[in-house]
This record gives sequence, structure tokens and C-alpha cells, in this order.
Amino acid sequence: QISQQQAEVSELRENLASLIEVVQNLEQKVDRLKPFTAEECLTEHGNAIYTDGTCYFKISVSNTWYDAAERCASINASLASPRTEAQWRAVYDLSSSGNPWIGFRQSPPDGPWVDMDGHFVTQNVEAKFFDDVTGQDCAYGHSGNSWPKFVDDWACTGTSSDMICEK
Repeated sequence: QISQQQAEVSELRENLASLIEVVQNLEQKVDRLKPFTAEECLTEHGNAIYTDGTCYFKISVSNTWYDAAERCASINASLASPRTEAQWRAVYDLSSSGNPWIGFRQSPPDGPWVDMDGHFVTQNVEAKFFDDVTGQDCAYGHSGNSWPKFVDDWACTGTSSDMICEK
């Protein structure tokens, strides 16, 4: 009788731990949906650019594209996937030094370009790309390229010293 109750208690604890994890994930998603003001953007991220309701900021840490995506997500942000011309200009300005990862990749490899939400990029976005080399499936802002064709591609497992996140 007691061992059965102990097993039930153990199962309840495991279920509780799973529920806590679900709630924490939901809280993170809710935090990402909260409006982020220009003041919060600049206070929280210093050398940031706030435009069209989105905060863009650079983090200087050497990472692969995948690690960069996880790093942005860990602070309730995502790799930058600009949509408007003003947002693209912000990403360009933040790319002026270093070669930061941004939120576009080819999925499947060497396939069409998609943003962080998995949406296919438009011709408008593709016009920002400098080139498209086979086997180089993740995008970064190339500091050596000029506006508007400043986005380049690199192996997702390669490393960059920077990333641009958006919130």
C-alpha cells in the first residue's frame, strides 16, 4: 500500500515538473508578445536602434548561427528578420562593424530562404543578398558590403563574433 502511494506521489511530482516547464515556456511567449517601447529598447540594450515598433541590438559573442538564434531566444528576442526598409536600414547600420548573424536561413539546405518564423522571404528581401553560395545556408550582415546588397551567406556551423537580435 505504501509503495503504491509513493509511486503515485513520484508520478505526481513528474507531472508537476512537466506542467511547470509548460507554464515557463508560455510565460516566455507572453513576454515576447508584450510591447517594447523605444525607451526600454535603448535603456536595456544601449547601442540599439528602435524603428517601426521593433528594437534591434547587437550582441558580441562568438557563435554559430544556431547558437546565436538560441542566445536571442534566451532573452525573449529572435535573430533579426527585418521587414520594412527602415528595419533593414537599422540592421545595416548595426552591421557596420563585424559580420553579425541575422535571422534568415535556407530550409532545406540550398533551398528557399526563410525567416525565423519559417516564412519564405520575398523578392524584396532577396534583393538585399550579395550572393547565394551552395552550402552556405545562413545569413549575416557583411560589414564589407554596401547598401542595399549587404547580406551574405555562410555555413550555419561557421562562427561569427556578433549577432543582431530583435525584440
